[in-house]
Amino acid sequence: MRRIFIAIALLAACGLAGCASRQSQSGVRNAGRASPTVAPLADPIGFPLYAGATVLAVPAGTHVIVKGTVPGNPPLALPAGTYRSREVIASTSGSFEQLRAWLNGLDDRPPAGYLRADVADLSDARTAMRRFGLDFTAFRGAGAGKPTRLLVVVMDPVQVDKRLGPLVSLLGTYESLPGPLRGPLDDAVRKRTGYSVSELMRPENPIGATVAAMRHFTNANRRGILLVDATKQ
Repeated sequence: MRRIFIAIALLAACGLAGCASRQSQSGVRNAGRASPTVAPLADPIGFPLYAGATVLAVPAGTHVIVKGTVPGNPPLALPAGTYRSREVIASTSGSFEQLRAWLNGLDDRPPAGYLRADVADLSDARTAMRRFGLDFTAFRGAGAGKPTRLLVVVMDPVQVDKRLGPLVSLLGTYESLPGPLRGPLDDAVRKRTGYSVSELMRPENPIGATVAAMRHFTNANRRGILLVDATKQ
């Protein structure tokens, strides 16, 4: 896990593929522009959000996690297999410190149906995350059904944009490339960090989930909450 954060710090500093010389694509640059009015969305995961939070987007998909290909010790600690993943992106006017306190409260008293994730101590990783304007925790389903993990990330988009703006731009460039052209960029990033762009951006990685969600935040006065759950099929 420590290597992932070192790698991300290097990415933000080195400006790979000319990203550092470009303006960040994140909407939080438009601090004076209010978020567009949209109809409220439901939270399909059902995990209780911070009081007053508004759901902005509900991405969904299925991805395969193969044992040994995920770098470090991801917070979801998923064994090999095929998982159905669901994501919820929400915003709130609460401060980053208030959201961090909310996370700590969830750790002390997990919501019904969840337990703290059975992973190694995450305190060092969480401390490293805070320098990027992020914090997170992880849970596992308490029932006897299919294995389920849940990642909860809180963020300050302004600080994320400040610290990881080049990485946001890099992801946008990467996603727009056809498959055969992603290889050289993956190789360049791997030479500098030890990991490819796709490995760093996996949704079970708090950084990956956050960077992918940044396009939804256009109001500098709002903070973000991200939920990513994965259930084994």
